[in-house]
Amino acid sequence: MVKKEIVFASIFVLVLILAALFYLGFNDKEQIVNINSFEECVQAGNSIMESYPRRCIHEGEVFIEELDFDRVSLIDYFSTKMFEKGIELNEGRIPIEGFTPSMYLDLFSKLEEKDFRNVRAINGIYNHNEGELIFMMNSSEFITSADGSLNEEGMGDLLGNLEQRLDVSISDNDSVDELIELII
Repeated sequence: MVKKEIVFASIFVLVLILAALFYLGFNDKEQIVNINSFEECVQAGNSIMESYPRRCIHEGEVFIEELDFDRVSLIDYFSTKMFEKGIELNEGRIPIEGFTPSMYLDLFSKLEEKDFRNVRAINGIYNHNEGELIFMMNSSEFITSADGSLNEEGMGDLLGNLEQRLDVSISDNDSVDELIELII
């Protein structure tokens, strides 16, 4: 009887060891040994600094997001034109802290709340869940009157969302102008 218990205990321990080895060898986590780029730093699960361009830190080393400068200039043009058009539609009134999604939604009749899904803003990001636009603040001790106003990164996010929803591709300043006309 004792031999049977020893055999069963041995088999049980062996199964536990095999299960542990299987889990450690084949779990879903990506294991990146050498981090050499911003993308690899993000994939490794490190936090992203909401700067422009974004930065990721891994074991004290900072990796900076590489930007497509043609795209950056288009985002800058889009941001400038949206600001100018917003002021025009707002009868010359300039929001001191910048435009929030609710301001843009009031002024640009064909914008939709879902266009602001995952759009970054000063001290947070907008999410669109169950038909509602929600501002999620960063974990910061500082609260400012500019919180929630779209920043340059957020304007890039908005531009990308509009391109996707309207099924257009932005390639130059003229196509930015055309896109803005679609949302007025």
